[in-house]
Formats: sequence, C-alpha cells, structure tokens
Amino acid sequence: MKPSGYVYFLALRDESEPQRDLGLVKIGITSGDVMRRVSSLQTGNPYDLLLFDAFETPWPREVEHFMHRTHAQEMLKPEWLRCPLHRLPSLVQEARKSAVQIANRKRNEQEVARTVSNGRTRRATPEEFELHREVRKVFRELVPAK
Repeated sequence: MKPSGYVYFLALRDESEPQRDLGLVKIGITSGDVMRRVSSLQTGNPYDLLLFDAFETPWPREVEHFMHRTHAQEMLKPEWLRCPLHRLPSLVQEARKSAVQIANRKRNEQEVARTVSNGRTRRATPEEFELHREVRKVFRELVPAK
C-alpha cells in the first residue's frame, strides 16, 4: 500500500534561550511536504519550531490519534504534548511501533472484509447471548438517550 501521509514531531525552542527545554512537542500529520507544513505552522508562532523526526505511513491519522489518546494526560490543549526533549526519541519509537501495529491490523481487517461468507447462520451461544446483554446494559447506563 502506498504511504498516504507523514507523522511528524515538532519541539518548541526559545530563540533567546536555545538551551532551554520548553518541554512541549506537537505530534501532527500531513499528506504533503513536511517542511512546508512546519513553515506554515511557524507563521505567527513566537517560538522556533524544530522538526525532530517524521516518517511515512499509510495510516497517519490513526497513528496521531493513537498517540494523542495514549498520552491524553500529558496533552496541553488539543495539539501539544508535555514531553521533555530527552524523551522524544522514545516517543518517536513508540509512534513508529504503533504505525506497524495499525498497518498490520488494517491489513487483517481488509483481508477479513474480502473473505466471502459461506452464507450459513448459526444460533448464538449462551456466552454470546450473555455478552450481548451485558453490552446493552452498559449502553443503557453510559450512553444518554436521544
């Protein structure tokens, strides 16, 4: 599958104090040129944006969402993650690993979707009926009625 985009990691740097770690990272995506995207984000930003890393993936949006969800407690606003520079390499590695896992899952999903059904039906097992009842109960309790 042809890569459909890039996941990138930007760190903030204070031009007046280049050694100071501001501890903020943006995990973003683009379908075009990464440097052009960085340039567009730099406009109006009082800090220098430092492109730390970027990689191609067929599923950039899914990787970005996964990283934002798994680091939700560290997120500042919707786009910035509290992350010191020394942790950035492991953050990028985690994203690359998740990109491989997502690609594998998507490939498996596509394979299953292409599988032709045998056309036969079967009655659900007692365990499946119980699971269905439990799920409906959770929905009633957690999902407000419209």
